[in-house]
Amino acid sequence: MKSIQAFSSEGQHFTLFENGTWKINNTLQHQKESFRAFSWGDSIDKVKASEAEELIHESDDTLIYKTIVANFDCFAIYTFIKNKLVMGRYSFQESHTNAQSYLHDYWTIKNLLIEKYGDPKETLEFWNNNLYKEDLDEWGMAVSCGHVVFFEIWDVSDTHIELHLHGDNYESKLSLMYQSLSLKGLLEQRQKQNAMAGL
Repeated sequence: MKSIQAFSSEGQHFTLFENGTWKINNTLQHQKESFRAFSWGDSIDKVKASEAEELIHESDDTLIYKTIVANFDCFAIYTFIKNKLVMGRYSFQESHTNAQSYLHDYWTIKNLLIEKYGDPKETLEFWNNNLYKEDLDEWGMAVSCGHVVFFEIWDVSDTHIELHLHGDNYESKLSLMYQSLSLKGLLEQRQKQNAMAGL
Protein backbone atom coordinates (compact mmCIF):
# COMPACT_ATOMS: atom_id res chain seq x y z
CA MET A 1 0.00 0.00 0.00
CA LYS A 2 1.36 3.43 -0.97
CA SER A 3 1.95 5.96 1.78
CA ILE A 4 2.97 9.58 2.27
CA GLN A 5 5.14 10.93 5.08
CA ALA A 6 3.81 14.12 6.67
CA PHE A 7 4.60 16.40 9.63
CA SER A 8 2.32 18.54 11.75
CA SER A 9 3.19 22.13 12.67
CA GLU A 10 4.44 20.73 16.00
CA GLY A 11 6.85 18.38 14.22
CA GLN A 12 4.86 15.18 14.86
CA HIS A 13 5.58 12.58 12.18
CA PHE A 14 2.61 10.84 10.46
CA THR A 15 2.25 8.19 7.75
CA LEU A 16 -0.83 8.71 5.50
CA PHE A 17 -2.10 5.69 3.53
CA GLU A 18 -3.96 5.73 0.22
CA ASN A 19 -7.04 4.13 1.80
CA GLY A 20 -7.52 7.23 3.95
CA THR A 21 -6.07 5.81 7.17
CA TRP A 22 -3.07 7.19 9.00
CA LYS A 23 -0.77 6.45 11.91
CA ILE A 24 1.47 8.41 14.23
CA ASN A 25 5.12 7.41 14.08
CA ASN A 26 6.55 7.15 17.56
CA THR A 27 10.17 7.21 16.43
CA LEU A 28 11.77 10.58 16.93
CA GLN A 29 12.25 12.66 13.82
CA HIS A 30 15.08 14.75 15.20
CA GLN A 31 17.95 12.30 15.42
CA LYS A 32 20.68 13.93 13.34
CA GLU A 33 22.52 17.09 14.24
CA SER A 34 20.73 20.02 12.63
CA PHE A 35 22.53 23.10 13.99
CA ARG A 36 25.90 22.75 15.63
CA ALA A 37 25.66 19.74 17.98
CA PHE A 38 21.89 19.94 18.36
CA SER A 39 18.75 18.56 16.75
CA TRP A 40 15.53 20.31 15.81
CA GLY A 41 13.10 20.20 18.70
CA ASP A 42 15.79 20.27 21.40
CA SER A 43 14.92 22.37 24.46
CA ILE A 44 16.56 25.56 25.72
CA ASP A 45 17.89 23.70 28.77
CA LYS A 46 19.48 21.01 26.60
CA VAL A 47 21.32 23.59 24.50
CA LYS A 48 22.46 25.55 27.57
CA ALA A 49 23.72 22.38 29.23
CA SER A 50 25.82 21.29 26.25
CA GLU A 51 26.89 24.41 24.34
CA ALA A 52 30.52 25.10 25.28
CA GLU A 53 30.87 28.63 23.91
CA GLU A 54 30.34 31.92 25.79
CA LEU A 55 26.68 32.83 26.27
CA ILE A 56 26.29 36.56 25.64
CA HIS A 57 22.49 36.92 25.48
CA GLU A 58 19.47 34.98 26.71
CA SER A 59 15.72 35.60 26.41
CA ASP A 60 12.61 33.42 26.56
CA ASP A 61 13.10 32.18 22.99
CA THR A 62 16.70 33.07 22.04
CA LEU A 63 20.22 32.09 23.04
CA ILE A 64 23.24 33.87 21.53
CA TYR A 65 26.80 32.57 21.86
CA LYS A 66 30.11 34.05 20.73
CA THR A 67 32.06 31.56 18.64
CA ILE A 68 34.30 30.96 15.61
CA VAL A 69 33.10 29.13 12.49
CA ALA A 70 35.33 28.40 9.49
CA ASN A 71 37.94 30.74 11.04
CA PHE A 72 35.43 33.62 11.13
CA ASP A 73 34.30 35.39 14.30
CA CYS A 74 30.54 35.13 14.62
CA PHE A 75 27.52 34.86 16.89
CA ALA A 76 25.63 31.56 17.01
CA ILE A 77 21.95 32.40 17.47
CA TYR A 78 19.48 29.73 18.58
CA THR A 79 15.74 30.40 18.12
CA PHE A 80 13.11 28.43 20.05
CA ILE A 81 9.32 28.33 19.80
CA LYS A 82 7.35 26.48 22.49
CA ASN A 83 10.73 25.41 23.91
CA LYS A 84 11.67 23.66 20.65
CA LEU A 85 14.77 24.55 18.63
CA VAL A 86 13.41 25.63 15.24
CA MET A 87 16.17 27.79 13.76
CA GLY A 88 19.87 28.51 14.11
CA ARG A 89 21.89 31.30 12.55
CA TYR A 90 25.47 32.46 12.33
CA SER A 91 25.89 36.23 12.19
CA PHE A 92 29.45 36.84 11.03
CA GLN A 93 31.30 39.66 12.77
CA GLU A 94 34.42 40.06 10.63
CA SER A 95 35.25 43.72 9.97
CA HIS A 96 36.94 44.79 6.70
CA THR A 97 38.05 48.17 5.37
CA ASN A 98 37.73 46.85 1.81
CA ALA A 99 34.09 46.13 0.93
CA GLN A 100 35.20 43.50 -1.58
CA SER A 101 36.53 41.36 1.30
CA TYR A 102 32.97 40.61 2.45
CA LEU A 103 32.29 39.11 -0.96
CA HIS A 104 35.41 36.96 -0.62
CA ASP A 105 34.15 35.77 2.80
CA TYR A 106 30.82 34.87 1.19
CA TRP A 107 32.53 32.85 -1.55
CA THR A 108 34.75 31.10 1.02
CA ILE A 109 31.78 29.96 3.12
CA LYS A 110 29.79 29.07 -0.01
CA ASN A 111 32.59 26.77 -1.20
CA LEU A 112 32.83 25.10 2.21
CA LEU A 113 29.06 24.48 2.19
CA ILE A 114 29.27 23.02 -1.33
CA GLU A 115 32.04 20.71 -0.14
CA LYS A 116 29.83 19.53 2.73
CA TYR A 117 26.33 19.52 1.19
CA GLY A 118 26.87 19.57 -2.57
CA ASP A 119 25.73 22.22 -5.04
CA PRO A 120 23.09 24.63 -3.75
CA LYS A 121 19.45 24.12 -4.69
CA GLU A 122 19.32 27.77 -5.77
CA THR A 123 21.81 30.57 -6.35
CA LEU A 124 20.13 33.97 -6.37
CA GLU A 125 21.13 37.58 -6.72
CA PHE A 126 18.75 40.52 -6.64
CA TRP A 127 19.88 43.85 -8.07
CA ASN A 128 17.81 46.96 -7.33
CA ASN A 129 20.47 49.32 -8.68
CA ASN A 130 22.68 48.35 -11.64
CA LEU A 131 25.38 51.00 -11.11
CA TYR A 132 28.11 48.42 -10.33
CA LYS A 133 26.56 45.34 -11.92
CA GLU A 134 28.97 45.12 -14.85
CA ASP A 135 32.09 45.63 -12.71
CA LEU A 136 32.86 42.55 -10.58
CA ASP A 137 35.58 44.46 -8.72
CA GLU A 138 32.90 46.78 -7.34
CA TRP A 139 30.39 44.14 -6.27
CA GLY A 140 31.53 44.48 -2.66
CA MET A 141 30.68 48.17 -2.83
CA ALA A 142 27.35 47.30 -4.45
CA VAL A 143 26.53 45.03 -1.50
CA SER A 144 27.47 47.64 1.09
CA CYS A 145 25.29 50.25 -0.64
CA GLY A 146 22.29 47.92 -0.71
CA HIS A 147 22.34 47.63 -4.50
CA VAL A 148 22.44 43.81 -4.52
CA VAL A 149 21.66 40.84 -2.27
CA PHE A 150 23.23 37.39 -2.73
CA PHE A 151 21.64 34.10 -1.59
CA GLU A 152 22.62 30.44 -1.68
CA ILE A 153 19.96 27.87 -0.71
CA TRP A 154 20.21 24.18 0.26
CA ASP A 155 17.61 21.71 1.49
CA VAL A 156 19.35 18.85 3.30
CA SER A 157 17.24 16.19 5.02
CA ASP A 158 15.09 18.10 7.55
CA THR A 159 17.08 21.33 7.26
CA HIS A 160 16.70 24.39 5.05
CA ILE A 161 19.96 26.36 4.74
CA GLU A 162 20.43 29.90 3.44
CA LEU A 163 23.66 31.86 3.05
CA HIS A 164 22.99 35.62 2.78
CA LEU A 165 25.15 38.60 1.89
CA HIS A 166 23.45 41.99 1.99
CA GLY A 167 24.11 45.52 3.17
CA ASP A 168 22.99 49.10 3.53
CA ASN A 169 24.50 52.48 4.34
CA TYR A 170 28.00 51.19 3.46
CA GLU A 171 27.76 48.29 5.93
CA SER A 172 27.83 44.66 4.73
CA LYS A 173 26.27 41.77 6.63
CA LEU A 174 26.96 38.07 6.14
CA SER A 175 24.81 35.39 7.75
CA LEU A 176 24.15 31.66 7.51
CA MET A 177 20.72 30.38 8.55
CA TYR A 178 19.60 26.82 9.35
CA GLN A 179 15.87 26.16 9.72
CA SER A 180 13.83 23.06 10.55
CA LEU A 181 11.57 21.95 7.70
CA SER A 182 9.31 19.77 9.85
CA LEU A 183 8.86 22.56 12.44
CA LYS A 184 8.45 25.42 9.98
CA GLY A 185 4.76 25.60 10.88
CA LEU A 186 5.76 26.97 14.29
CA LEU A 187 7.85 29.67 12.62
CA GLU A 188 5.06 30.56 10.23
CA GLN A 189 2.61 30.88 13.13
CA ARG A 190 5.05 33.14 15.02
CA GLN A 191 5.65 35.30 11.93
CA LYS A 192 1.89 35.66 11.38
CA GLN A 193 1.33 36.63 15.02
CA ASN A 194 4.11 39.22 14.81
CA ALA A 195 2.68 40.63 11.57
CA MET A 196 -0.78 40.93 13.12
CA ALA A 197 0.43 42.50 16.37
CA GLY A 198 -0.97 45.98 16.79
CA LEU A 199 -3.42 45.78 13.90
